[in-house]
Amino acid sequence: MDIPILFPGGDYGGPPPYPIEFFLTRKSLQKAATDTHEHFKTLLYPVRAENLPVPKAPANKKEAKEQAKNDYLIVLGENEEVANQIIDKNIGDILQKYGDCLHELHVTDQQVYNKYPVFMRARLDIGDTDESIEKALKVLQVIFTIIDKVVRLRLSDSARAKSEKNRKKTPSAKAKEVDERKEEEQLEKLRKEANLEKEKVRKMAPAERKKYEEKKSKSDMLM
Repeated sequence: MDIPILFPGGDYGGPPPYPIEFFLTRKSLQKAATDTHEHFKTLLYPVRAENLPVPKAPANKKEAKEQAKNDYLIVLGENEEVANQIIDKNIGDILQKYGDCLHELHVTDQQVYNKYPVFMRARLDIGDTDESIEKALKVLQVIFTIIDKVVRLRLSDSARAKSEKNRKKTPSAKAKEVDERKEEEQLEKLRKEANLEKEKVRKMAPAERKKYEEKKSKSDMLM
């Protein structure tokens, strides 16, 4: 399920009012998602969602072995502030009860799927039994509610500043910075060459300058 997110008073091509990167997935799928999306390593980490608790860390190898047999939903986010605004008690209760059909839900402003400023992609298993379909419908309702939560987020100044700072460290941001620097260096090189040529022409005798300009004019026409 792919849904571009529209903010109040905005349009699908305009910039979002705040940075947003939120990923809900099963624990067993976390590594694969992190390997797929390079920017996760820079922006996201497992955050505590009060209404979607995860099992406590195992105290010993036996507990770790038992816990490994069970899969559960986790939240990867930029901060707990966003996670707890999105996952309220009602959403948390439904996900704990029916969320085993959900593979992942990703809200992103990093344009990893397309050029929409903010986009949501969700993957879930609908199944073919009445029970599985009913379960999937419950989760679908949650997905649409989450979209409504996203467009009404309120970020503190500190959370916004941290998110914006981290975005400058993503691979795409660094690549863009390199491209912009190379472009500026190329423009500076062209400016220097133009100034050198201008100075060279200025020092020419009138006849030589006329001959040079006629030759350059012919050369430009052939290009």
